[in-house]
Amino acid sequence: MALVAWVLIPSISSAATLALRAEAGGEYDSNPGRVETVRADDSDERPIATPSPGGRALVGGELGARLATRTVLSLSGRAAGRGYTDPAANREQVGILSGTASLMQWLASSSRLLAGVTYYDAYQGARRDSRDFRSTSPSLSLLQQLGPGRLSLTGGYRWFVFKPTSLLNFVGPTAGAAYRLDLGGDASSEEDAEESPEWELIASLAYERRGFDARRCVKENDCPPASFQGLRQDDFTQAALEVVRTGGFLVGAGAAFQVNASNSLQESSRRGLAHVQATFLLPWALSVATRAELIWTSYDQAVPLRRDPVSGLPLASIEDEGRSTLRIELMRPLTEQVDLSLRWIGYTNEIGGGP
Repeated sequence: MALVAWVLIPSISSAATLALRAEAGGEYDSNPGRVETVRADDSDERPIATPSPGGRALVGGELGARLATRTVLSLSGRAAGRGYTDPAANREQVGILSGTASLMQWLASSSRLLAGVTYYDAYQGARRDSRDFRSTSPSLSLLQQLGPGRLSLTGGYRWFVFKPTSLLNFVGPTAGAAYRLDLGGDASSEEDAEESPEWELIASLAYERRGFDARRCVKENDCPPASFQGLRQDDFTQAALEVVRTGGFLVGAGAAFQVNASNSLQESSRRGLAHVQATFLLPWALSVATRAELIWTSYDQAVPLRRDPVSGLPLASIEDEGRSTLRIELMRPLTEQVDLSLRWIGYTNEIGGGP
């Protein structure tokens, strides 16, 4: 659980808006590494989770400025960190630096052109088991009012660097399309919002090609192959649909389906994701936000995690992995600029998962 306070500083002038945010909190994590317990047999179960108290902090800011009548500049950045008091959980400590920059140009009253770049950098230290990576993604989007909704078409490129080994570095183009339909919302008060809620329907399609530095795998025991078989390439395609109701309370649900068509052994997969979320206002200025996420994954060739020493057959494989989450957050404003929240997040493989 985490106790978090944050501060928001609103606009600084009529031409520019600056928002600053700070969070600091303590937490207790029963399993920082999200590790699984794989049974060697019915009598041997290894308890490998390392519960630990910890803390996290975040500072960030957003700047928006109108450069001309039809041109708007937006900048945002965040620096965050998380650590634990138990030395056995040190491998889960992480520092994150992220930011976005965009320039929006109005082409007409109903169309805009948006050029931007997104940067994300995770740092866990110079260890072989760290999962440090850096992702940089420039993009160009066309946003067009189309009927009662808005259509966006996006194209870009992504550079991904996995710091512990270059075998997982990749680059490649990205593309996407989304349509957002807004319905209702004729409300001038909280009572009207309950009687005439606003509905949003969002449909999207995204594609990303990942060209890796590493050779593709063609045999389970020959990866990478001794003879050159070409470089690994993954093609990710995702379709998603989401509906959100906003009124006296917020409720939403969505589903997505992702396919990875890889030319490398044991990488091709299909993944289904579903979520439901709700936010309610409570007495004493309290609000509660909940979100549940269900995940199902299937690989064309299962990746074995442990084999029977006699038969060689898999006893547990990554095919059994399907971690779902439930998140509940209770929040109360202390002042106009400071909120206090209590957060609980649970992770489980019990829904659709195996050993």
